[in-house]
Amino acid sequence: MEAIALIFSKFSEELVAAQMAALCLTASLSVYWLLLRKKKKESAEWVPAALVRAYLDRVRNEERDIRFQLFGEESKLAASTAGASVTTLLTSPDPTLLRELDAMRAQLGASDARALEFDRLMNGMRAEKAALEQKLRDMPAATGGGDSSGLKKEVDELKARLQEYEVIEDDLANLKKFQKENEVLRQKIDALEKAPAPVAAAPAPAFSGGEHAAPAMTLVNGGASEAPAAVAAPVAESPAPSGEVNTNVLETINPFSEAPAAEAAAPAEKSAKQKEEELLSEFEKMLAS
Repeated sequence: MEAIALIFSKFSEELVAAQMAALCLTASLSVYWLLLRKKKKESAEWVPAALVRAYLDRVRNEERDIRFQLFGEESKLAASTAGASVTTLLTSPDPTLLRELDAMRAQLGASDARALEFDRLMNGMRAEKAALEQKLRDMPAATGGGDSSGLKKEVDELKARLQEYEVIEDDLANLKKFQKENEVLRQKIDALEKAPAPVAAAPAPAFSGGEHAAPAMTLVNGGASEAPAAVAAPVAESPAPSGEVNTNVLETINPFSEAPAAEAAAPAEKSAKQKEEELLSEFEKMLAS
């Protein structure tokens, strides 16, 4: 209070008004600076729209490249910008090839499930075999000098069951072989999926006849036969379809193609699968009895 009284007593009204104006101006500048600082801080936390757009475009391009590498699908951008004068195009996989891949995957899944079932049954069989052997060893000591005819009969039955177990165990010993074959098939599928898409040549122009008709058809058919010197009649054959190219691809990489080796291996694989099923059913019947 004394300071306020001193100010009003020692200074004039104009000086007091100037001091009050300076104080208000200082307070206004302080508030403005605080608001400006807060606004700059909030704007610094925002992500620019151009940066977000560039990041999303990069992610979309990477996703398109990954999809092309995995599934052989042609990107929409390349398809829209490709001209009609392009002679070679990256095409999507043949539906027959995709069906073959699906069949191989299904076969691998069934084989894996069958292998797991065999492992489980073999473990149970070994445990039961060990129990039977232990029972055979303990039976003479437990019976003592009792009835030997019933004991002999029971021992014969146990020995027969042990022989059956040994036969089944020998037949199931090739389980590792089937697992290795499944692993080879799985590696072939992985290699097939990672392989680039087949390149299909553009259709060759049709020739009505003359001395250039036969060389053109020879080029389309893969150069397997020689062209004659001259052709009298017009050639009505069409270019080889793309399905023929895809069939050649299947013949080179598909283990189930119509090659002689595959035809020789198919009955063996079929008989092995049938043998597995028969062994499994026989073992289940024996366990049920």
